This record gives sequence, C-alpha cells and structure tokens, in this order.
Amino acid sequence: MEARKMNKKILGVFLILLAAAILVLPRVRADGNSSETNETGHDLNETEHENETELNETEEEEIRPMRFPHGAQVRLLELEKSITRNILVGNQTIAAIKAGNSSANTTNLVSIIDKLIILRNEVRTITVNETAMLNKTSEELAQQFVDIKREAINLSKEFRDAARPLLKETDRQIIREYMKEIDRTELKNIDDEIRDARHRYNADLLNATFSHLGLNNSALLERVRNGDAKVG
Repeated sequence: MEARKMNKKILGVFLILLAAAILVLPRVRADGNSSETNETGHDLNETEHENETELNETEEEEIRPMRFPHGAQVRLLELEKSITRNILVGNQTIAAIKAGNSSANTTNLVSIIDKLIILRNEVRTITVNETAMLNKTSEELAQQFVDIKREAINLSKEFRDAARPLLKETDRQIIREYMKEIDRTELKNIDDEIRDARHRYNADLLNATFSHLGLNNSALLERVRNGDAKVG
C-alpha cells in the first residue's frame, strides 16, 4: 500500500515536471533576425534568399514544430502577423513620406506593399482553413512557410532600401511610435489566435510524450489545451 502511494506521488511529480518542460516556441519574424530596428520600422538582416535551396539553421529550427498540425498553425500565424505588421508600418511610412513631400514618387513602395498583401493573404488562406492544412503534409506546409517567409524578407528589405532616402528623422520617430501602438491594437486579434494555437500545440506535444511513455492524463491535456495549466 505504501509503495503504491509512493508510486502515485512519483507519477504526480513526474507529470508536473513534464508539463513544465512543454516547449516554448521562439517567435517567427518575416523581416529578418536583426535585433535593431531601422528607420522604416523593419527589423531586417542583409541576407536575401532568392537562390537558396537548402534550409539555414534558423529555418530548420522554425519548421521543427510543423510536424504537428497545430505547430504548423502557430508558425503560419506568426508569419501572417509579421507580414501584416510590415504592411501596416509600410503604409504609415508611405503616408509620412507623402505628408513631407506630396510630389514624392512612392509608386515602387506601394507596389511592394501590394506584393506583401498577396503573401499575407496566401498565408491567411491556409491558417483559416483547418481542412486545407490537414490535406497537406508537414513537409509541404514547411516548404510553403519557408518560401513565403523568404519572399517577405526580400520584399521588406527592398522596401526599406527604397524608403530610406525619402524619410526625414522626424518621420522615423513617428513610425517608431506607430510600431509600438499597432502591437497593442491592430495586431491584438492575431496575437490571441497565436496564443490559442500555441496552447493546442503544447497539448499535442504533451500527448505525444504521454503516448510514447504509455501514460494517460486527459485532465492535464485539457488544461494545457485550454491554457489553464500554468507552467514554468
């Protein structure tokens, strides 16, 4: 009897530790990996991907969770958010340029934003249709994610380079403040979607671990899925 109680306690502690070990996904950005924000509001690196066929280390890390459907949903929603953010900041940048110089030629900038909108809509078509996601293999979703992200990075870099000479220092400060505001407002809904998808992904991951170990705890899985299991 005492041994059974001890085993039950050990199992309880094990489940708590296992729940605490649920993967916390790093965020995805479609604007590069630089930690510094440039004057157009995009965090861009200088690497373009037009001719690359092999995945780099960052991409391999990003697509790893996509073997689970909800992991793929998290990644695609994060990509959608990043592209949406670039579109909003891009439109604000164009407005600032026009406000300072109504005769400034922003045709190329508008064209780039239009291309980003097409990419954003392509991602959204996948994330809002769970059936479509399930009909694709994890490899297909991962490749689509990488292709769209690479194109979005290149377009964002092109926008930055074209906008830089047209911006004044006062414009840059306005754009930086706008970036802080949209993170709290326009992007809140998609942040909520990402949070919910992360909970479902965490439940998938924990369930796979349980299955591998021959364990079953549906109550814990449900709490994780609903975001009620506080870990860490």
